[in-house]
Amino acid sequence: MVGLRALVVLFLVVLSVPAAAAHAAAPARPTAGWYGVDILGTNLILRADGSQVPLRPPAGQVATMAAGVPSGWVLYMKEPESARAALWFVPLAGGAGQRISPVSGNWKLSHDGTRLVIAGVGDSPAELRTVLLVDLPSLRVVARTEVNTDSNGLNAVGITPDGVVLRESWLENTPTGAAIWDPRTGDVRWARERLWALGTTADGRLLARWSLGSWRSRRSCISLAPVTGSFRRPRYCAGVPRSVIDGYISPDGSVAHLMFNVTEFEYQWGMVRTADVLRGRWRYATLPEGAAARLEYWDTDRTAIFTGDYRSGYRCNEFARCDRFDLPNLVLGQIGPQVVARYGRRADRSSSTH
Repeated sequence: MVGLRALVVLFLVVLSVPAAAAHAAAPARPTAGWYGVDILGTNLILRADGSQVPLRPPAGQVATMAAGVPSGWVLYMKEPESARAALWFVPLAGGAGQRISPVSGNWKLSHDGTRLVIAGVGDSPAELRTVLLVDLPSLRVVARTEVNTDSNGLNAVGITPDGVVLRESWLENTPTGAAIWDPRTGDVRWARERLWALGTTADGRLLARWSLGSWRSRRSCISLAPVTGSFRRPRYCAGVPRSVIDGYISPDGSVAHLMFNVTEFEYQWGMVRTADVLRGRWRYATLPEGAAARLEYWDTDRTAIFTGDYRSGYRCNEFARCDRFDLPNLVLGQIGPQVVARYGRRADRSSSTH
């Protein structure tokens, strides 16, 4: 009887060893670094390779947003003494950095990370209408203009080889005036009608929505066309059965992340292939719950990095197939870990979302 009991115990132990070994070998969920994602903490950037970049702003200032470019980092900082915000540039190695300009509107980087446009440099009417184009890393102001508009502010949509696309500030999701500023000549050309200017591609096309009938219509005319010349409504528009009011376009223009109506008072985000939309085929993929909070940046032409909270990030493709990854569990002071947007530096990791 004792021999039989010992044999049973030995058999159970042998069975448990492979299971335990398999459990120990199970891979953990990837971290942000696996996908080449840098993280901003309080005056510190944690790079994807695990190294740290110290930031040394003036006393009392904290970087609350950051973007990585080939030559360094562009930081959005709060300035407590003036209750204003400003953009700073820090070289790749970190350090004190240089102040670029105050910013009261928004700012955009070119897809290659070599140019920065700032819309709104203060609170006065003239400053709200002022737009700067800045070279990186020299911080030389390439061009400056004050745009003639009755709007209470301007937003930069994107930088293209043919000019900077601007739009008047949003007002309750309505269409606005949009213009192309040519920094070489100073010309500002306005669209003939109001529209939703959504984003630009690396080769200089604009993703836009035009109204079909009333701007409250639940149908949209979507165009993706070069920004050369004046804005024009497409001669032919295959309308889609949704009211699109916001969106992001991938660098090559093949994929868009759009915000559209589901009911009269409810909107949601979805990933679409622009080839489908431009042919009037409305096919969208909804991101998993938690991933759709914010698109941080496109890491390839068909995949983008999203965040939903301070714990997790997602890398999703045009079919809304997503890989979830952990954000570092760091106590970094006044702000939680923030994803650093990336321009001009591609991801060096592949994933199952491809």
